[in-house]
Amino acid sequence: MADTPGVDLARWTHSTGAWRLTSAYVSDTRTLAQPRQRDTVLLKLDRQGDDALASLVFSQARSQRQGPFLGAFAQYTPDDAWLLYGEASAQRRGAATAARWLAGAGYTSAAGRVWSAEYLFNGDIGEATLQADPAALRGRHYLWASVQSNPQELERYWRLEWTRNRDDHSQGWALYGERRLQPRLSGFAMLILGEGGAGSELGGVYRSGATLGLKLFLL
Repeated sequence: MADTPGVDLARWTHSTGAWRLTSAYVSDTRTLAQPRQRDTVLLKLDRQGDDALASLVFSQARSQRQGPFLGAFAQYTPDDAWLLYGEASAQRRGAATAARWLAGAGYTSAAGRVWSAEYLFNGDIGEATLQADPAALRGRHYLWASVQSNPQELERYWRLEWTRNRDDHSQGWALYGERRLQPRLSGFAMLILGEGGAGSELGGVYRSGATLGLKLFLL
């Protein structure tokens, strides 16, 4: 019952044991970010166990000059502290095939602090991609890592993130902190730093900056 508003679709789902098959016809995604999807056929197969989850996705947009989209996702929790996951996708666009894959891991300490790391290969680059989405990634190889305090702690929260573009050797840092000042009022601060040449992605395209603000909770 929690569908995304603005997506017009007809869907059928069948579940048996650990398996679930979903098929859908999406007529329009008018309120979502570009690219807008119309007349899309979707098939999704999921298998969920006690400590593992895997999914396969196939979709074809009839009204667009693109090949079928193929996607896969998997995650595994060997124990209460570790989470291992990965995903991959591929789609033919004209004479080329755009492919992406990601692998990551997360570790949660006994105190609730969360450490995460990911590697991303982005095969979907080029002028056509940037024209359709100016915020699209400009490189092929990325590293990302983060550490954050216990997300369940109510009085304070902080997060530090690091991203590196291995193609142009630029990197970026993001630090966020939040502290409760009153029962319904919190203050927060965010600092973003980019390192690299003027034409690099993280050193030039995305500028450094600082933000200070307040959050007011009405409910």
